[in-house]
This record gives sequence, structure tokens and C-alpha cells, in this order.
Amino acid sequence: MSFLGVLTLIFIVLKLTGSITWSWWWVLCPLWAPLAIFLAIFPVWSSYRSRLLKKQEEDLRDLRPGRRSRFEQEVENLKKEN
Repeated sequence: MSFLGVLTLIFIVLKLTGSITWSWWWVLCPLWAPLAIFLAIFPVWSSYRSRLLKKQEEDLRDLRPGRRSRFEQEVENLKKEN
């Protein structure tokens, strides 16, 4: 059994024996907290992953024969500025 499962059981026993007067939402928090954290982190991770994949696709598109990479274009632009 996981740490959060044991913690939930402890909180339930404490609630049923009257040792704590917390709301049932807080007593069961160890069960739903990991899901809440996942739902908070997933959109950020998904957005990051999407941008990363888009950049990789652009980099692959730039590597077609006869085309310079984005890095080579940036180096050329810096040389022109100096």
C-alpha cells in the first residue's frame, strides 16, 4: 500500500473516532490530491511538448537538400550586422 493510501486510512480512522473534526474533503485529500496536481501540471507539460515537437519539425524541414539550417542563417545575419 502506498504512503498516500496509509495516510488516507489514518485520516479516516481519526475522523470516525472523533479525534479530528476536519471536513471529509480534507480527510480524503490524499486520494484526490495527486489527480489535482496532475491536472494542474499536464496542460503546462503538454504545451511545452507541443512547442518542442513543432520546433523539431521546423528544424527537419530546414534540413532539406539545398537549404541552410536556421543556425546557418543566424550566423550569416550576425556577420552581416558586423
